[in-house]
Amino acid sequence: MDNKRMTLSELIELAKQDTPEAWEIIDRALKAYKPAPDFLFWVRWGARGATVDGVRDLAASILMASDEPLDEAGQVVIERWMAEDTYHIVRYRLAVALYQRGIRTDAVVAMMEEASNDSDVGELARNVLKAA
Repeated sequence: MDNKRMTLSELIELAKQDTPEAWEIIDRALKAYKPAPDFLFWVRWGARGATVDGVRDLAASILMASDEPLDEAGQVVIERWMAEDTYHIVRYRLAVALYQRGIRTDAVVAMMEEASNDSDVGELARNVLKAA
C-alpha cells in the first residue's frame, strides 16, 4: 500500500483508525504527491459532515497539502467549517490551509494565533506564520 498512490477510500479508512501508525502512513502519502481533484471535491463538499474526527482531520490535511486555489465560494465554505468544527485540530489545520493561500481574514488570523499555542499543531502554525 505504501508503494503506490493511495486512493481517497484508503486514506479515509486509515483516518477512521485515527492511530499514530495510520497517521504516519497518511502523512507520507500526502507528502508523496499533490492530492487529486476528486480529493479536493470531497474536502469541500463531503468531508465536513463526517462524524469521525479523524476523517475531518484528513480532509483538512488534504487541503493543507494542496496548493489548489479556492474560489470565493470555496473560501466561504472552508471558513465557515473552520469556525464551526467541534475538533480543534480540524479548525487549526483549516486555518493553516487558508493562511497558506493568502486568506488572512480576522477569523483566520485569530485561529492561527490560537493554533500556534497548541501542542499538536503549534509548530506547524508558527512555521507558516513565520514564512508569510
